[in-house]
Amino acid sequence: MLERCKVVVPRKTTQTQTRRVRLADGSYIDQSHEVMTEVRYDRFDGSSRVRGSSGQTLTAPIQMIRLWGTYLRVALECEHKTIEFDGVPITVNRDFYQGWDIDALLYTKFNDWFFGKGSARGPDGWLQGSNPHRHLFLEEEIGVLNALDFEAESFSNDHVYIKVPKNRYRSQVGREVDLALKPHLLEFGVTKRVDRFKLSGVKTPYIHLHKRYNILIQKLNGKSRKEIMDWINENYDHVAMAKQQGRTKVYKNATKTIELLDPSLDKQVMSHEQSVSREWVKGVENLRRVAQGVFP
Repeated sequence: MLERCKVVVPRKTTQTQTRRVRLADGSYIDQSHEVMTEVRYDRFDGSSRVRGSSGQTLTAPIQMIRLWGTYLRVALECEHKTIEFDGVPITVNRDFYQGWDIDALLYTKFNDWFFGKGSARGPDGWLQGSNPHRHLFLEEEIGVLNALDFEAESFSNDHVYIKVPKNRYRSQVGREVDLALKPHLLEFGVTKRVDRFKLSGVKTPYIHLHKRYNILIQKLNGKSRKEIMDWINENYDHVAMAKQQGRTKVYKNATKTIELLDPSLDKQVMSHEQSVSREWVKGVENLRRVAQGVFP
């Protein structure tokens, strides 16, 4: 039974919309009403670089970083409780996670860990508190060097140094700078990033990782496959992308025919208990990978 790690219910959001209503006397009034809108979880996918709240660039969407920490907390609690999977315990690679303060992570809320204890959201983004870990996921910033920098810092093969005359117009030099950088930056000349804490690059939709996490938690807490399937269907019902389409038909190889199934299957997130077992196996694999520093 897990004590620190809990299920995470997919968020729902609402928007206030206005509609015109005709009264009995023929006049109209505007009435406002709340409409539930789906959270676009697909925007959290991938390793695309995004701007953080301070204007600095994060190595991955913060939602994926948060989910990384969420899986790692499960691995830490399993390690602490010596929970085994197929007879093999979970062991967290503390050498890889050096600097994460992972033993404190299990007992700390993500925002307190990421932004620091006592952090708060201000008008211009998050104000960091004490002992933040946000720096672990920041891209190195672009800067302008001066004469003192050249004296204090030796030449580095990890950087590209460009000399731009100050008497040129910005509109003129943009293309020249782009051409000068093109052979050196990641998309063109460099094929491998040397980042310590980055996403693995495995294309796994965020919503699938989210769902597997909840299956892990409930299975470890002794829930049956039927109970888990019903919970998933109830709590992910508003998330269209969590539903696998195309399950109303199945191809029978023996007869070379297409058999029609129940059309309601496309309206469910999970239609068979075996799906819970498959997601459990994938979730355990994600757990083992994250324990060694690989996510997803």
